[in-house]
Amino acid sequence: MRKLIAFLFLNLLVCAQLQASMGTMWFDRMSQAISQRDYEGTYIIHDDNKLLSYYLQHSNKNNESTERIVQLDEDGIEVISTATAITQLIPHNSEYQSSDIIKTSPFSIFTHLTSEQLTQSYVLKLMPKERICGHQAVVLQLISDKWRNRYKVWIDQQSALPLKVTIMDDFNNVIKEFRFVDLDIKPSGENIELPERKDLSANYSIIKKIKVDQSNNPIAENLPKSPVTWKPANFNLISSGL
Repeated sequence: MRKLIAFLFLNLLVCAQLQASMGTMWFDRMSQAISQRDYEGTYIIHDDNKLLSYYLQHSNKNNESTERIVQLDEDGIEVISTATAITQLIPHNSEYQSSDIIKTSPFSIFTHLTSEQLTQSYVLKLMPKERICGHQAVVLQLISDKWRNRYKVWIDQQSALPLKVTIMDDFNNVIKEFRFVDLDIKPSGENIELPERKDLSANYSIIKKIKVDQSNNPIAENLPKSPVTWKPANFNLISSGL
């Protein structure tokens, strides 16, 4: 009986390690695909009882990533993002006054972050596969302590692009959700053709250019730099004794 219990325990341990390894592999594939693949489509964001839609184009030429976002609701603002700058184009006659500037697509929260960094604070757990937006998806949960949000990500099994993301609190209440409603993924070697700047300028009167701050990532900013100095957002470190 003891040998059987030990055998079952060992099998469970091996399965848990294998699942964790597969979870980190899928996370790293997704992080790379967001930056390296060419794709376009429409996504929606459900946040604070608001439902907003956007059109997204992403191009990667010569290992240089460019993202174009068009706001389909409200002011119709357009944003062009590169590795070094974000250019915001505001349509003629717009009454846009908000300082809450659209910077990049919400899926970019998973870029500039490796699974090695992530697993310092999160447990990555694979769930049964589902079908999202016409694609077979691997489902990955990011589970942490009560101080940080949880994430559930549906990842396209072929391209490794995120199809849907749900952000939850520690009681699994949904805080925010964003997902593609249609997505065209280009084959390797085929690029998305983005509009020329001169073509865009004819339709916009105000242009704001912002320097990119890659450190502004809601997942990365709360990762512990060490077991001693880490603290949740909005908390003060009182003691660092172990």
